[in-house]
Amino acid sequence: MIFYLILILKKLNIALVCLASSLFFLSFFILVYSFLDLNYSSYQFILIINYFLYNEKNIGLCLGFGLDGLSLVFLILNNLLFSLIFLTCWKLDFNFKTEYCYCLISLNLFLNLVFSTLDILTFFFMFESVLIPMFLIIGL
Repeated sequence: MIFYLILILKKLNIALVCLASSLFFLSFFILVYSFLDLNYSSYQFILIINYFLYNEKNIGLCLGFGLDGLSLVFLILNNLLFSLIFLTCWKLDFNFKTEYCYCLISLNLFLNLVFSTLDILTFFFMFESVLIPMFLIIGL
């Protein structure tokens, strides 16, 4: 969704669009933190997506996302950090600014997924997918 927004609003400053999306996610996770029950020590706001079921049993592959107190703090810090990054590169003019912002916004998305995943296989794939934009940022 963010990438389509970036492609539609190409005439605007790309860092401004990325800053707005990052501030949106920051405000969303702060709002979620306000609804977090701090007395409950397990995961809250759980979403499980079954995308392959074998027979009638619940044997198959699924994606699980959920939040606890620590992961929610990491999500807030992650989005705060990326908001500050987009705020600093808003006025700068350098080569490959668009590609740099694309890599940063995809890195933000993958890190949000890393911090909110519940199972180890999804965590592994999301953590490894963080490396692709990191290599591109280092290479640019």
